[in-house]
Amino acid sequence: MIEPVRRAWARYGIPRHALPWLIYLVALAFAPSFDPDTTRSDWIAVAVLVVVFLPTYAWTTRNLERRPSLWRRGPGAASGVLMLVALGILGSAINPGATVFLVYAASLAGRLRPRRNALTWILAAAVAVIAAGLLSPIPIAYRLVAFGPVAVLTPILGMASLFEAQRTQSNARLEWRRTRSNVSRPSPNANASPATCTTSSATPCRPSPSRPRA
Repeated sequence: MIEPVRRAWARYGIPRHALPWLIYLVALAFAPSFDPDTTRSDWIAVAVLVVVFLPTYAWTTRNLERRPSLWRRGPGAASGVLMLVALGILGSAINPGATVFLVYAASLAGRLRPRRNALTWILAAAVAVIAAGLLSPIPIAYRLVAFGPVAVLTPILGMASLFEAQRTQSNARLEWRRTRSNVSRPSPNANASPATCTTSSATPCRPSPSRPRA
């Protein structure tokens, strides 16, 4: 029973390196926690948003390297980024904290290939923050507080993710070239003749093992 669950998690679950970033989902609890008119339906909406987000985030994270396109014989990681953008826009009409999904979208978009594809989706996430702010039903004064910081962080984190991905790829290519160079380069001692032992050398001579006589 444990092994099938482990295999399913390895295929569909959130990778371990991505788990710490889930802490930002706490942004979804800010508005219901401080709004005196919060009802049970508001918390149910938070739960629904999280349930929709988690598998989308997991699937997108696992397909960034293997399937970075929008659609090629099936949905790619860019499709997951698109779903997060849509979730951020639609969810912000219910809970302004849903703009955190746009931050996730930009961060994941920075790891897409090629670079043009990554920049396109980072820009889409940044524009989506503005669209979500315009469509939000909350008063204009609160919109600036709710959407202003996200509008700044989204492109910054997206570009930071892009630069980090490019640095990792550059280091991987450099390491591959070094490995290839070391493999193709002959060893300096490969054709060297065996060293002879002299009485004047610093290292004392060791007698060679005698061969057995017939």
